[in-house]
Amino acid sequence: MVIDFQRYRTRMIVAVALALALHEIALSLVHGPTRPRDDESNAPATRIAIETPKPTPRPTPTPKPPPKPTIPPTPPPHITPPPRATVAPIQVAGRAKGTPARHRGGGAHHAIAKAAHGKHADPNASGSGTGSSHGTGSGNAPGVGGGLGGNGAGTGGNGNGAVNANAPCGFVDFEPFAAPTYRDGTAYEPIRAMVTFPDGHTETERFPYKWVYPNGEQNDPWSDTNLRRPPKEIPMQLPPPGTDTSSFPPVLQYILQHTTSDGYTNLQPCPGSR
Repeated sequence: MVIDFQRYRTRMIVAVALALALHEIALSLVHGPTRPRDDESNAPATRIAIETPKPTPRPTPTPKPPPKPTIPPTPPPHITPPPRATVAPIQVAGRAKGTPARHRGGGAHHAIAKAAHGKHADPNASGSGTGSSHGTGSGNAPGVGGGLGGNGAGTGGNGNGAVNANAPCGFVDFEPFAAPTYRDGTAYEPIRAMVTFPDGHTETERFPYKWVYPNGEQNDPWSDTNLRRPPKEIPMQLPPPGTDTSSFPPVLQYILQHTTSDGYTNLQPCPGSR
């Protein structure tokens, strides 16, 4: 930048600037540096003291006198009666009223089946009798004498058979020997059978399978609901299909041999029961 000193205004500005610069230089040479004032050291200081007041002791509470004991009133004498013995109800095996049915019988607790007279003869029973027969051709006839061959009409013989002392007779009683098991409402009853023999003694055997009753409370003959109802016929439940009964006790095998497909057992009448 070029300063034009020919102009009056420019010369005046330069002159003023030089004068101010010289003035400042002269002042700095005449006056020495001024000592800083330390007014803060002489200033009055205000001291603030923070005191924590001592806790005021609480007055010692005056203990209250203990209350006087209240004596409860003496209850009047009460005589406790001796406990009475509660007799548990005994469930008696229900039986068919009157003469049991020909193929059926039983009650709410026991299932009883009576022999059908003249049918399902005991294979172990021994019998005696006489008779005669005539027929065409030759043949063998059991009994005293030999068979006669020839032509003609045959007549049937009559005779009475005696029950074998080793074969059950009369009725078969079925009853549970333990509490049933319930699964999804189905009852599984553990059942045992009791039979009577001609000499009067009885034998009991347990079935190796449980009797199954769907909706057990309504269909199980031994449920609490059905035990309160009148006696009804209870058929025997046969073994599940495919069961090997050869390992069953002889009494159960004999019962199964003389039980129909609908679950009713037919045995010969016991002596003196006819």
